Amino acid sequence: MRKGENENGTFRKEKDLQAHIRLEFNHLLLWRNNRGVADYGGIKVVYGLAPGASDLIGMVRNDGRFVAIETKSERDDLSDAQEDYIAMVNANGGIGIAAWRVSDVANRLRDEGVGV
Repeated sequence: MRKGENENGTFRKEKDLQAHIRLEFNHLLLWRNNRGVADYGGIKVVYGLAPGASDLIGMVRNDGRFVAIETKSERDDLSDAQEDYIAMVNANGGIGIAAWRVSDVANRLRDEGVGV
């Protein structure tokens, strides 16, 4: 079992799942996409790619295909915005994945013909 992994393959913390995905799929080039709102002296600043944008953003190293992986801990569900973002990525030739387990990523990449 991997660090932070439950017996059913889910993770208690998203950061543990993200770390294992980044380590196990070295044929993907992935960056962490932080999203949120900060207050700078009363001025709200929104940061991140877009509403619903996935936690890990990147590409397949050998062909440049866009990859978006939304990671979820054991009890989390996708928001409507996250579902829409993943659907948009998939509709436009990218690989959008909702992942509760490392195997969710492996299975989807296999389905896309990306080496795992």
